[in-house]
Amino acid sequence: MVTASETEHPDLFWAIRGGGGNFGIVTSFEFRLHPIDTVLGGVLYLPLTLDVIRGVIDHATQAPDELTTISMVMRIPPVPDLLQELHGQLSLMVMLVWVGDLDAGQRVLAPFRALAEPMADLIRPMPISEMYEMFAAAGEPVTNIARAFMADSLDDAAIDAMLVSMEKTRLPSSASTAVIQFRVFGGAMARVPVDATAFAHRAATLMVSIATLGFEQEALADQQAWVDSVFAAMRHVSTGAYLNFLESEGDARIHEAYPETTYRRLAEVKRRYDPENLFHLNQNIPPTRA
Repeated sequence: MVTASETEHPDLFWAIRGGGGNFGIVTSFEFRLHPIDTVLGGVLYLPLTLDVIRGVIDHATQAPDELTTISMVMRIPPVPDLLQELHGQLSLMVMLVWVGDLDAGQRVLAPFRALAEPMADLIRPMPISEMYEMFAAAGEPVTNIARAFMADSLDDAAIDAMLVSMEKTRLPSSASTAVIQFRVFGGAMARVPVDATAFAHRAATLMVSIATLGFEQEALADQQAWVDSVFAAMRHVSTGAYLNFLESEGDARIHEAYPETTYRRLAEVKRRYDPENLFHLNQNIPPTRA
């Protein structure tokens, strides 16, 4: 049992912040927390067009640190707060949360609402805990198949690939859900020096995740084929991989998560703390050999 911090085992402290589960089992964390009460948050459902997608990315990239967004290209699920006639329609589902002055937040969100007439606007002041409850509903277990990548931008061809995949491609089962998600990075995480931790994408603008969620095991091969085809159509804008979103995709994709110097440094830390590669059932970085 060891403590990893800036002053104790600093090499291990560096490695576990971006190196995945390669170095051991973390039994406890210490966090520096910030008090948050009411936020301005919720979901904005916008028409799915190239201009709307590009506008959301542009506004989110330029927004102050207080705003976080996650956007999803998908068919509208049967959400109780939405009109039934919207269920199943294609939409850009933009989740937004503003942590700061509420009036200032409304001004920052106004350009998103102005991109097109919203199909539904569920943004309002709420306790921060209510934002987390959006992800808390339990149900029947599903199988998630996904591919993800980092990007500096999405060109028209990449956005067209998203639109075509959703408009013309049908998954083999009505019990399947297809989602293409993009998260705009930046803010405080982008101001951390690139060599301060093993996370290697401080300067990235976007992370894109292509996923299906399904209940029927016999449909998994077709779902995998759909995910792979969309990934192939968008891969030309990829600048690397994010380890936490990697499936079992092979060593080459693990290498895409790091610059070569970072990968070699991780392998050396692995040699010091896990020379026999006990912790290998992961996106594995083998130890260097003496």
